[in-house]
Amino acid sequence: MPPSIAALGHHAAKAKTGSVGIIFALCLIPIVGLVGIGIDLAFRQNAKTTLDAASNAAALAAVTMAQSRLAAGSSQDEAYAAGLASAKNIFAANTTKIAKRIGSPTTQIDISFDTKKMTIASSVGYGAQLSTTFGQIFGVKTMALARSAGRGDLATASIAMAKFMEVSFAIDNSQSMGIGATTDDINRLTALTGCAFGCHFNEGGPASNETIAHNNGIRLRIDAIKDAVKRIITSVKTDQASYSPKRESFGLYTLDGQKISDPSLVPVRALTPKPSSNYDQLLGMADNIDLAGYFDGPHGDTNVGAGLRQLVNTVGKSDDGSSAKKPRKFLFVMTDGVEDMPQPDLACRSSVTYDPTHCSAPFDRKNCDAYKANGVTVAVIYTTYLKVPFYDMFVQPFADEIVPNLKACASGPDWFAEASDAASIDKAIGQFYQLARTSAVLTQ
Repeated sequence: MPPSIAALGHHAAKAKTGSVGIIFALCLIPIVGLVGIGIDLAFRQNAKTTLDAASNAAALAAVTMAQSRLAAGSSQDEAYAAGLASAKNIFAANTTKIAKRIGSPTTQIDISFDTKKMTIASSVGYGAQLSTTFGQIFGVKTMALARSAGRGDLATASIAMAKFMEVSFAIDNSQSMGIGATTDDINRLTALTGCAFGCHFNEGGPASNETIAHNNGIRLRIDAIKDAVKRIITSVKTDQASYSPKRESFGLYTLDGQKISDPSLVPVRALTPKPSSNYDQLLGMADNIDLAGYFDGPHGDTNVGAGLRQLVNTVGKSDDGSSAKKPRKFLFVMTDGVEDMPQPDLACRSSVTYDPTHCSAPFDRKNCDAYKANGVTVAVIYTTYLKVPFYDMFVQPFADEIVPNLKACASGPDWFAEASDAASIDKAIGQFYQLARTSAVLTQ
């Protein structure tokens, strides 16, 4: 008997249901794949954003570190290496969250120095392969991520180098700066001459104390200052070898004593006609840093104040450091803080008299006001006035005024240091010079 119409409809319905299930199952695979690929693409975009941000940070780190190292006195090669290392570290630190998915990405980091425009520039690119999760179903195991010169999308950054600066050394070279540079030097000089100072005048012998000191290998405080200044110049000569024009220049001045009643005796001896960046010439001139003569018998004849007043116009006004003609200016004053001049010279305004012709007085804090008004940063190295035999009579009455006056002269607490021997003098000059370099840096 042929099947009924109802039976045929029932069988057709069952066949249709089975076909839908098969069709649904077949369609489910690409749907799941497409959703999975969408998830992979979303993660790829997230990874790209992370890598771009990391390369931006690395580019900034490269120029910032390179600038910092140059300002601290490193060579360009050293600054390049430091900037490169900093960029790599920053890139790695900023990609740690996606490190498992991107493996070991490659980076292309470049740092360049433009000594004419005084800028440091960097560029950072990368290449990475992102491991997929669902894409592997369709044979897509990785997705490429890149930032490169060929694509024209490198991360770049630039920053200005340290600015032009000019440092003037104003050195008290009175007889008291001829004290032995160390305790051993003082003891040896005293044993040979009966005096702790290597002065130009003789203590009853055929040669001056200074000659006796040098002939016996005894270093004086003025020698320690000379050596420290020469070390700074030598270091700068190396650092500036690749720069044109040179960023850093120096003026060398000794504050020789002056008898006010005799204007022919100038209180400043300019070892450099004007600030210079001819480092070889400067080193030769620095050899002339020596004790001054004495003008009124066997006395110190110290007139630091007169010398500093005369130097104001020579040093001039500080500028923004944007060019060799507009340098930031610094004055490094090195003194033991005691004036010693014939009466009634100006240095004796608040003096302590110890003989009919001479008097001593503390350094006048107003000596530095004109410089600071001109925008010049003043650094002061106080070479401690040690307690030699005549200290109680000539210095003790105003000893407690020396340090406060010198600190008031400096441009701030960071610009004052006390140094009593060769090692501490060398350290103080070096620290001030590095501080001056840092102060002369443009920020991005």
